[in-house]
Amino acid sequence: MQRSLCPWQWKLNHDENREPKIISEAQCLCRRSRGTSGSYCMPIKRQIAVLKRIRCDPATGYYEYTRALQTVTVGCHSVLPRSQKASPLAKLYRKTNTIEI
Repeated sequence: MQRSLCPWQWKLNHDENREPKIISEAQCLCRRSRGTSGSYCMPIKRQIAVLKRIRCDPATGYYEYTRALQTVTVGCHSVLPRSQKASPLAKLYRKTNTIEI
């Protein structure tokens, strides 16, 4: 995707012991975002369901598969640098379930 602030290209992830055997995955082309914002390029990751081949039953000759989740990069986006260290949201909540800023 060349028109993006953080362009990426597609690469093929190949694994003979997985179904699907080939998964298209994005690869960020730049570390810094295009333009003058001072932003950085970060990958967008998602989990997808796959089947992993774990063994072959010698009696039948059939493979056994198990369900699994695999994290893949689906694109890249522009993010601003952190201005302060992130803190858990639980510290911001009081007993009234409102956020204190």
